[in-house]
Amino acid sequence: MKSHFKKETDYGFQGLINIFNKKEINIYDWVFKRLDKERGGIEFATPNVQGTIYLGYEDLYNCDITFVNSKEVYKATLVLPELEALIQKIEDMRVREVEKIRNIIKEMFKGDDTEREDGAPF
Repeated sequence: MKSHFKKETDYGFQGLINIFNKKEINIYDWVFKRLDKERGGIEFATPNVQGTIYLGYEDLYNCDITFVNSKEVYKATLVLPELEALIQKIEDMRVREVEKIRNIIKEMFKGDDTEREDGAPF
């Protein structure tokens, strides 16, 4: 029987994509690149978390993550439910940070009622 995976590193990468889809998280909201380490995974960055997640040969996911603001490093080998919870936590942190940045930018331009010489707003 022929596998639909092209190479061994597709397993881990596709497994992560499946988690993102299951959780209804748009992976393209994260900055990521495919990682060909062991059975595959991703190297990623969000506004406040960066690191790698990949599937090891023992069918457990290895995480090496740094929380940017606190410089705290999290290294662990996780089973699937733990990984799903971690990915959801990182996504929740990303959403809060994006909302915070959005509010800061809105506040910066809130009282800016200046107009150009031709009468149009800047």
